[in-house]
Amino acid sequence: MTLGGVALGVAYSTADVVRFLRQAGIDDSLIALDDRSLIEWQGGGPEVWD
Repeated sequence: MTLGGVALGVAYSTADVVRFLRQAGIDDSLIALDDRSLIEWQGGGPEVWD
């Protein structure tokens, strides 16, 4: 997973995605895993892990 070109780690679940975003300082109110204008999913989307 990358944010602004910086590697954050490998996400194996949506919980990992949220954890990495929080660690990067992204406020919970801005995290919307289903908003594809904010998150570019590769190989599927959040529903793949649900």
